[in-house]
Amino acid sequence: AVHFERTPCFGRCPVFKIRVYKSGFATYEGLNFAEKMGLYSYRFSEADLDKIYEMANAIDYFDLESEYNDPRVTDLPATISEIQINDQTHTVNARMGVPQSLKDFHENLGIMLNERDWKPYSIR
Repeated sequence: AVHFERTPCFGRCPVFKIRVYKSGFATYEGLNFAEKMGLYSYRFSEADLDKIYEMANAIDYFDLESEYNDPRVTDLPATISEIQINDQTHTVNARMGVPQSLKDFHENLGIMLNERDWKPYSIR
């Protein structure tokens, strides 16, 4: 399973949350200044999930700190990711002092998750 989100800043930072479940079913929630606003769904393939897990393993995701931040700095959005592979789960909150490998991972993960044919999702 994969969780990916961007938090607000004082400006017009896109705020959204993406959840990808083990089955590949995914939800996208655009909250503020996001390209897509509201709730959307998509189904990722097993190959897509494997690629994300490979990307995470390539940067030793599970060995990263759980937070990169300086609470004295207030106007920066955070990128939060959570990866669950088998029984191992790790969450990283990245705002400041983020290693380049994690920045690259988050950028690639964001592109991989966002650039899909998300369909509006209605709860009936």
